[in-house]
Amino acid sequence: MKKCFISLCFSFAVFFAATANEAAYKETVKENLTSILSPSIVGELLKDIDEQGNASVTRLSYTKKKKEPSLKPESSLVEKTLSYWTQDNPIFMLETLYVYKKSENRSGTVDIQRISDVLHAVSTLQGIQYYSSSRKTMRTLYEVSSAVKPVMQGKKQTYEKIPDDLQASEQLVLQKDLTFGEYIYKYSYIRDKNGIGCVCENTQALKYGIFSLVKPYNMNICLTVFDFGDFMLAYALTRGNFPKIIGLDSKLKDSFSTRTDAIYNWFIKNYEER
Repeated sequence: MKKCFISLCFSFAVFFAATANEAAYKETVKENLTSILSPSIVGELLKDIDEQGNASVTRLSYTKKKKEPSLKPESSLVEKTLSYWTQDNPIFMLETLYVYKKSENRSGTVDIQRISDVLHAVSTLQGIQYYSSSRKTMRTLYEVSSAVKPVMQGKKQTYEKIPDDLQASEQLVLQKDLTFGEYIYKYSYIRDKNGIGCVCENTQALKYGIFSLVKPYNMNICLTVFDFGDFMLAYALTRGNFPKIIGLDSKLKDSFSTRTDAIYNWFIKNYEER
């Protein structure tokens, strides 16, 4: 009887300690994010935090009307990252905010260099998986992903694979997407004391089958990561200009959301393992 009582007391102590830690963590998240996000968005994230301390919020805009990003953090780093879009108002815009609670091994330390190294390591994107909403199964997102440099062979320009450049402000990257095919993208990097911004742009027209779907530099994917010590905030924004098709909203959201999640999960995995 005495052992049962002690065990019960211990269980209650563990429960209350976990509850107190969870409350303290949420308060830390709230304190850090209130200065760069609106109270309503912070509230959404806090409400969505799971047992691991992680959360996400997503917004989709698929319209010809001008619309500004609604989830973007108020930060000069974000503004610089988003300024790479120089085309007309994007017809498609998908935003996601992620809160990630670091593992015990990474918690408590701000490590911008680690974030930078992961985002520069473009070759590690090769082989990552995403969930195909249309096929209801996991698929390979990038069959090939490699930094490249242009070389001339006679009058023809080709691209030669090179190692990832972890110090580059820009990298050309050859990626083979199983949906669109093989193209050259430009990755650009912006850094300050709080985080890293990474921008991926299509340097070539993207085709779907025989159709030319997206003109050069009309697909823009941004990922900005802030390090707050115990947790990170990641802001992903995909923008694109392509023909608007009525009724495609849901399919586009599902498709690009799962791809965004795949890239985010790639970042988190490599951040923890590097």
